Amino acid sequence: MKKIFFILFYFIYVSCFAEIKILNFNKEIEITDFGKKVNVKIKAQVNLQDRKYYYKGWDYIFDPKQTIQISSAEVVGKKFKTLFGNNTLKFEFDKAFNGDILEFNFKYLEYDNKTNKYTRHEYISLPSFAKNASGELKIIIPTEYIVYSLNPNFKQNANIYTWIGKINDKGFSDIFDLTLKKATW
Repeated sequence: MKKIFFILFYFIYVSCFAEIKILNFNKEIEITDFGKKVNVKIKAQVNLQDRKYYYKGWDYIFDPKQTIQISSAEVVGKKFKTLFGNNTLKFEFDKAFNGDILEFNFKYLEYDNKTNKYTRHEYISLPSFAKNASGELKIIIPTEYIVYSLNPNFKQNANIYTWIGKINDKGFSDIFDLTLKKATW
């Protein structure tokens, strides 16, 4: 019984005083015929109570409804390996101690079985787990579409829409409604 209590106490103690704080979360989304090509760059800092503790892994969890194919993934400056299963991208890497900066870069394809040639309804977002981080969201729209978005904070340059700001507690999300420029309604 003592051994079980000690293991449970150790797990709770380490879990309660450990986090990876997201400093920057950048996401580039290119709208495609099949769905989206996405490029994510995350810069994070390890925050631990004690120098004897360390991180060796981190998970990025996708919505289970998404159909995802990972193109590439890395932890900059670390020996690492990645695993993808059950819509979770797992990063395993060398020990990261308190104060260490970690950079995660990954690219993936998101397939949409409901893609319509004439109109599209695209949900774009930055996650709430990146709250208080600096965020950048860049959306690249095919040139044959025009865009309707209710968010006035997007800056447009030709077919590229960019939002830059601090990510709040709820994350950031928007809907882009796309219509073919040459469509006759």
